[in-house]
Amino acid sequence: MERYRDWLWDDHYLYEAMAGDTFGLMALRAYNDERLMSLLLSKNPRFSDVIIFEGGEIVTIPVINEALSAVLPPWRTGEIVASDQ
Repeated sequence: MERYRDWLWDDHYLYEAMAGDTFGLMALRAYNDERLMSLLLSKNPRFSDVIIFEGGEIVTIPVINEALSAVLPPWRTGEIVASDQ
């Protein structure tokens, strides 16, 4: 996430949505995985009815910690898995 990178708090960034943004797009940019949009929705309930942002809305982007990455499958964390051959 490039916009408002200086707005980093202990556990989240603040991001100014651009016109046309969706939670899926923001999750893809922030986490490289649009399926994590539910995390964004849970931290931004005031925007739960927004499908496409108009631009200018300040959205909370949680920082993913080790605990969350531990539940991700190895191919999502960058680990190399040896196949049984």
